[in-house]
Amino acid sequence: MKILVVNAGSSTIKFNLFNVINEENINSLARGHVSRLETEHAMLKFSANEVEQKISIPMFTHAKAIEIFMQMLESALPINEIDCIGYRVVHSGKFTEIQDAFKTKEEIYNVARKFTKAHAQGLINTVEYFIANYPKLAQYFDFDTLYHLQTMAPEHYIYALPQDKCKKLGIRKYGEHGLSHQYIAEHSAKLFGSNQAVISCHLGSGSSISCIYDAKCIDNSMGLTPLAGVVMSTRCGNIDPSTITYMMKEYNLTPDEMDDIMNLQSGLKAICGDGDMQRIIERMENGDNDALLAFNVAVNSYVKSIGGKIVQMGDKILPNLSNFKIVFTAGIGENSPLVRKKIIDKLAFMGIILDDNLNNATINGDHIISAIDSKAEVWVLPTNEEIVVAQDIYAKIYK
Repeated sequence: MKILVVNAGSSTIKFNLFNVINEENINSLARGHVSRLETEHAMLKFSANEVEQKISIPMFTHAKAIEIFMQMLESALPINEIDCIGYRVVHSGKFTEIQDAFKTKEEIYNVARKFTKAHAQGLINTVEYFIANYPKLAQYFDFDTLYHLQTMAPEHYIYALPQDKCKKLGIRKYGEHGLSHQYIAEHSAKLFGSNQAVISCHLGSGSSISCIYDAKCIDNSMGLTPLAGVVMSTRCGNIDPSTITYMMKEYNLTPDEMDDIMNLQSGLKAICGDGDMQRIIERMENGDNDALLAFNVAVNSYVKSIGGKIVQMGDKILPNLSNFKIVFTAGIGENSPLVRKKIIDKLAFMGIILDDNLNNATINGDHIISAIDSKAEVWVLPTNEEIVVAQDIYAKIYK
């Protein structure tokens, strides 16, 4: 069967059309990536039949980007052969398994907006387009929280707040980036074998750290929402909760205004005016002290989270670290040798050491970057959230 997977964010959309023979035999037929939506630099990259095209059209909207992608897809492959569409949805809320896509704006909004404001409108725009233009196609929601929910123990997800109130509102740690961490977990099991203790570092505009044992999640750095955890592009990450109430009182802010501040106006952007790690590094190397501070704050937050996850998993790591791996993935994790080096340098006391030549080399695909005498291996593994969605949909249909 042919499954089109759509991963819509606030400023990006990823498309991937898969031919699924079974859960283990999946091939990508065509893919697209739209970046910097609704800016002067909006761009769509499309590849099919080993040919890549790029289109730069200022001020792409979600609907226009999807329309152009589908036109390009139709020129390369028969659209009438697509069996269904699957969407990555950031938060599952009350749902514990993949769902048929909701049909009304209100239903979509309720699941998208409740815990993930930054992603809501992109998902709504995308689903509305496909429902309006391809109403006969089956459509599914796959949730980023499901992987963590399956195996996290209560001591890792319960918040120390009044439990009656938490249960009524569904307040607990859910964990995010589950589709990415699930891919890393399952791919690591294939590469390294069973009973592996893996720190999965999904570092990008949104970032989270998971500790994984034998392909199962023990804990994830995010919480009720994607706001918790490490410092991100525009999200503050973990802060003293009293900071929130203090700012709201002093500046007379509404909950929505405070939500916007923490999700869209904080993080790296708040420290140096830029949320893009690549540009921050360029500025830092040119002597910009604000960029240097932002970089150091981000790396410090990564290191603290990784260190905590190592200790959480300590009883599962063999004394010689032979079953312990650190994996970097996503935009920063896959593409920033400097970030990787600064993190791993903090783990030298454990005997974990990078090979600088391997770390700095431009290599596509899976590759090891640790030194031959490192006590534990360090890898870069490109993530693939879309293929997990395709696997999940196939399993739902044929289970």
